[in-house]
Amino acid sequence: MFRTMILGWLVLLMGNMGYVRAEGVDITRLKQQIIEDILQTIPETSSVRTLMAEMKDDGSWADIDYANRRRANWPVNRHLEQVVELAKAWHGPHELAGDNQLKSKIMDGLDFWLKHDLQCPNWFSNQITVPRNLATVLLLMDEEITPAQLDKSVEILKRAQIRATGQNRVWLSSVCVMRGCLQEDEDLVSQAIKAITDTIKVSESEGLQADMSFWQHGRCFYSGGYGLPFTEDSVRWAVITRNTKWAFTKETIYLLSSYILDGQQWVLRGICFDPTARGRGITLSDRQGYARLLARPCRDMAMLHTPRQDEFLRMARWVSEEDKVYHGPVGNRHFWRSDIMAHQRPGFYASAKMYSTRVVNTDSLINGEGVLSHYIADGSSFLMRTGREYYDICGVWDWRRPPGVTVELKGFDGPPRREGNRDFVGGVSDGMYGAAAFDFERDGLAARKAWFFFDDEVVYLGAGINCPGDYQVITSVNQCRLKGDVFAGCGDAIDKLGCGLHENITYDWVWHDGMGYLPLGDNSVTVKNDAQSGNWHAINTNEEDRVISGDVFSVWLNHGVKPENAQYSYMVCPDMTVKQMKDYAAKPHVRILANSTTQQVVRHEGLHITAAVCYQPGKVNCGDFSIEAKMPCLILVRTCPQNLQLAVSDPTARLNKLVFNIDRKLSGDKIYWNEKERLGSITIELPQKLYAGQTVSKEYIFPNK
Repeated sequence: MFRTMILGWLVLLMGNMGYVRAEGVDITRLKQQIIEDILQTIPETSSVRTLMAEMKDDGSWADIDYANRRRANWPVNRHLEQVVELAKAWHGPHELAGDNQLKSKIMDGLDFWLKHDLQCPNWFSNQITVPRNLATVLLLMDEEITPAQLDKSVEILKRAQIRATGQNRVWLSSVCVMRGCLQEDEDLVSQAIKAITDTIKVSESEGLQADMSFWQHGRCFYSGGYGLPFTEDSVRWAVITRNTKWAFTKETIYLLSSYILDGQQWVLRGICFDPTARGRGITLSDRQGYARLLARPCRDMAMLHTPRQDEFLRMARWVSEEDKVYHGPVGNRHFWRSDIMAHQRPGFYASAKMYSTRVVNTDSLINGEGVLSHYIADGSSFLMRTGREYYDICGVWDWRRPPGVTVELKGFDGPPRREGNRDFVGGVSDGMYGAAAFDFERDGLAARKAWFFFDDEVVYLGAGINCPGDYQVITSVNQCRLKGDVFAGCGDAIDKLGCGLHENITYDWVWHDGMGYLPLGDNSVTVKNDAQSGNWHAINTNEEDRVISGDVFSVWLNHGVKPENAQYSYMVCPDMTVKQMKDYAAKPHVRILANSTTQQVVRHEGLHITAAVCYQPGKVNCGDFSIEAKMPCLILVRTCPQNLQLAVSDPTARLNKLVFNIDRKLSGDKIYWNEKERLGSITIELPQKLYAGQTVSKEYIFPNK
């Protein structure tokens, strides 16, 4: 132990003094920096002594079921995890550093594992978890390991080979780096680190996407699931490899920065990711505050002196809840590769999650996780102010009612994962405001759903709702943790709703936990603010099978049984007091100009914005002028005194250009004005390949009068 530390100090000293790097210096430095990373967390002395006292004579622990064959969260992994904790204490800095009795316990625990070579039915533990923990023990114990122990250990470590894609490739390659250090095999280290850095590139399949979202298990959005350990491990290796010949390039660090700040940061609020970013991980009862794990990678990225150092430090404080004031991005971002729009304001977060012929809705039913996740991407829209609105709620959720979805209230048929069967799915965003559209169909239930995101409001429209089934059809507005009182208003009157079910209410608006809900049409509204029971085991078969209860707030719109061409329209004001909601409801700033199967159009009078979903060619009224779309598209128009800002996109991701007519004279790129007909023609070239579906923004000048 002490010889390794001294050698590490000498390597660093020689490098800092400018001496020529000797053979093996890089791998020695790398090994030392891996150990420094491992020792970022040191176990408490009391817990170490407890582990020592409870270890049996054969090196096992009585409370571990070594015969367990569970595929997920394999409890036998705890054996090596506990040996790692003992090895951390022995290596130090720790009260028990170098203690001979502790060393004896570590060797007993290691020998027990090597003797029995315990294996899980799931490849993940055998090729990733076990080799990673085993390599950690070997690195910490270093020269105390006998040749026989090392030989047997290497057999197990070799089960991790450089293969797979995305985060699975990073995990496997990380074990290979550690094995290369143990065997002083620089070629293996080089190959493994290259495999890691090669994943920090834009991919056409699994891994990092062109819009800075993340896919795993095929075309499945996973920025808050597999994408989180991808961040943790990528940043970890960026730090560990510094000052060695394997150091990450500036280009790799830049792309990693973009993924964290321009990708992950946009789909989280406080300690929680948007649930749709978690995949089947949403059904893990012990990981609901998952986003807080980004705090350390953010601080490490700041340590690497990236140009965005301040942003990383602010993000670290926000996701760890050190700061209660929001410090994240403000604006609107459409992830065209993953069919999600994220909208961030200082006071709230809102989203729209969809799926299409290009993207699946969620992960497969793997290891008994995500059993009831069927509707999680059926046009869901999560609303958060603090980030705790959905914290630890999934065990008591009604999984037929994720916020925002239009659903037939029947049972769950088949596996949860599916591909969309329509391609008109996408969004348009100018960076501050946005609109999203979802031509939705599931098992005969069809709807055209649209979202419009502004500073203080999110507008939700649905049209063409048809369903031949025999069950009630609803649109779920929200289903979150019940926090405090629920109020409802009608005119000047404001009532507090008692706990319970309030069906078909006639109030103008409903308010709960800083969010106001304002129906804009003739829909029947139901509110439920009461205790709700559930079972984590029902959504994840690895969890304890017991009924639990929690207080839940739900609000939904009723469409009846077998609806034909039904509609809905409502608005959420996600950051208002009760009084502000009352005043706003009397005079909304938003007007609905169209809500049909051909067009869904909203105008925000205060912002001078018109946003339109055109399911077929047609004319959009923008106030004192109109724009005619020659093909299906999404349009966002903002008029200013001197110019017109136009953002457009092709939600089908198939077109190479969009053409519009406009009856107001403008000047700008690729615009032709016909003075005789008083009509202009605008042609906008569209991005292709990995960028198909991305918004194109243009600015046109109004001529002087």
